Amino acid sequence: MSEHPLPATSQVMIDFTQMKSFGCDPLIIERGKGIRLWDVFGKEYIDGVSGVFTANLGHGLDSLVDVAAEQGRKISFSPPTMATNPAALALADLLVRITPEQYSTVKFYSGGSEATENAFKLARQYHLQRGNARKTKIIGRYLAYHGGTGHSMAAGGHAEWKWRYEPLNTGFIHVTPPARPGCSACQRLGGCTLACVDAIEEAILREGPQTIAAVIAEPVMMSAGVHVPPPGYFARLRELCDQYDVLLIHDEVITGFACGSTEKPPSSPARPPASAQEPPRSSPNSARTSCWSTATMRGWNRSPPPSAASARGSKPAPGMSP
Repeated sequence: MSEHPLPATSQVMIDFTQMKSFGCDPLIIERGKGIRLWDVFGKEYIDGVSGVFTANLGHGLDSLVDVAAEQGRKISFSPPTMATNPAALALADLLVRITPEQYSTVKFYSGGSEATENAFKLARQYHLQRGNARKTKIIGRYLAYHGGTGHSMAAGGHAEWKWRYEPLNTGFIHVTPPARPGCSACQRLGGCTLACVDAIEEAILREGPQTIAAVIAEPVMMSAGVHVPPPGYFARLRELCDQYDVLLIHDEVITGFACGSTEKPPSSPARPPASAQEPPRSSPNSARTSCWSTATMRGWNRSPPPSAASARGSKPAPGMSP
């Protein structure tokens, strides 16, 4: 308990926190410099997770503050539904140049939950426009986290984080993740057999391949306790998705771009993707300090079936990102 008078916090809601107990001993961060933070009482902290994996270049960088201020003086908001802007064009060009060649188009969103939500929408509309209207279901993994909004929460696999808001959106299926040593097959057999990938194929077959739109997976599971998949996991998953005409969404909100490698996950053959990115923020934690929010769909530009051949080159339907 702090010896200082406690600021009133009852008018603010904090994520993952019981507000009654928070008000008795609140954490109120006032400023930051580099990797260090200070609260309103002067106590110093190390920002060990870079905000929420977003301020990985640190706090209080004058160069970033100046860039944000300059952009703010030019325009406060550019309507994304009817126009774009020079900053967005420049950032898209930069991202395309620094990433593997299959990345040719960027769609900007405001954060990770919105990115995954729209990845699901793109996946479903992709199949619809190819004549596969029944391919709507999404396969996720237990212990995964994909966001706190409706569909992104339904895709996540933490029951403790979801049960208060049920019933959630339908059409989401969950399977065993590659989270060792929690995999029962690994424990029983004394080694990895990629049974967790077999579980995805079983789910596809039991639900019906004609109903599965996409599989969503974090290249490295973070909220589950930082689990790196075993060798061959994503290569095998890629093969399954190709075999059953299923899109593979890589949720790289934490692990992508500035928070990690800009390369594709190991052993994953290149596929032209659709990509959802977080735009520059008009704050000290702006473009270059943000963790790029990415939901990357591989297998996007497959050749359409004969029934859809006439749609090639036609204008996208309303709501479809080019």
